[in-house]
Amino acid sequence: MNSKLRNLAVVSGVLVLMLILSAAAVAQGISTGSISGTVYDPQKAVVPGAKVTAIQSETGTSFATKTTGEGYFLIANLPIGTYTLTVEASHFTSLKVSNVDVNSGQNHNVGSQVLNIGASTESITVEAAAPLIETTSAQVGGTFDSQAVSQLPNAGAGFDNLALYVPGVANNGATNFSNTNGAAIANNGLRGRSNNFQIDGQANNDNSVAGPSVFISNPDVVGEVQIVTNNFGAEYGRNTGSIVNYVTKSGTNAFHGTGFEYNEGNWSFSKQNGQKNPLLGFCPSGVAAGTPTAFSSSCITPVIPRFVENRFGGTFGGPVIKDKLWFFASYQNDRQRAKSSATSSSLTPTPAGLSALAAAFPGNNGVAALQSFGPYGIKVGNPTPAGTIQNLAVTNGTTSVTVPFGFVQRTVATPFDDTQISGRGDW
Repeated sequence: MNSKLRNLAVVSGVLVLMLILSAAAVAQGISTGSISGTVYDPQKAVVPGAKVTAIQSETGTSFATKTTGEGYFLIANLPIGTYTLTVEASHFTSLKVSNVDVNSGQNHNVGSQVLNIGASTESITVEAAAPLIETTSAQVGGTFDSQAVSQLPNAGAGFDNLALYVPGVANNGATNFSNTNGAAIANNGLRGRSNNFQIDGQANNDNSVAGPSVFISNPDVVGEVQIVTNNFGAEYGRNTGSIVNYVTKSGTNAFHGTGFEYNEGNWSFSKQNGQKNPLLGFCPSGVAAGTPTAFSSSCITPVIPRFVENRFGGTFGGPVIKDKLWFFASYQNDRQRAKSSATSSSLTPTPAGLSALAAAFPGNNGVAALQSFGPYGIKVGNPTPAGTIQNLAVTNGTTSVTVPFGFVQRTVATPFDDTQISGRGDW
């Protein structure tokens, strides 16, 4: 390799490393949280230089810092999860604060913690309480943990609809003008295209029509959904609408797996209101199809279109190197088998009407074309007459015939398949 190629390889490697580091920096504070507090002695004097350690319960990962001269500490960039906080200082008993929850983009302030005078081998354990209000940020929004994500009704859609639980967010329906991942959301009167979508702090925006680019609907993948609606921190930027950030789950020191199956079918469906109305050409209860009624010369039996959905999948995660390296993987498949019914908006001769036309006008090219390429010439979807049959006169100037006309109803298959696979590694 000559010197120019070697220099090019070095520069390329540096650029790739810079891109990786910049991507990691972007996610800091978006998919992570922090713990803060102040340490005092029994006389309410601050304790500087105390060692503060946060250990994540799920992975055993340890993060440490020391209190400042004002007794204050902050442990930033913590992965979401539950932590045990340990505070240690010379000539004081150690203090443990258990069940400290860390959410993405938020600081959990444990408040004032008092160390008692005594041997460092002694220990006191207290239970952390969730802060009633966020005092370190002006951001407005909400956070939904994995339990809320899995238990709130969602019907297999994306989880953007969770934003509708946050004050100031509304569904703007047909005026969204962008991709949707389950809900067309608007924040504080802004248009739907003003929203910003992220996965683990990285951009997930469809740059062509706005909205999310990648859809996630597997509830077992999401560890937390973070919604920010106002006064964004500097790490967000970009848009003025809502921030919707999916934080995916990571592996832990124990092997865990999940499995699920959702099934829905037309066995539980009822007839539509119009399908019970004889005025629309449907047969009353107990009347066979094709029977003349007061409203139709040949009534039709209402049909509930076939629909079957199977959505199944699972997750699996665990340690590669305990306390150091973890993996998490997921799979979901959504299979929908349906038949969709549609009714024409214009009248056309019924099969009996086509026979009448053929008998009255033998050899007519228009009638032959209608028989071959008209609505009843295309057999896909089993076309049948719908609505009230109307008898209309048809003439070519010489011959006149009465022909039954009606709307055409057709039922066609509309299969849908969607597969989602994800993988994640944490070091």
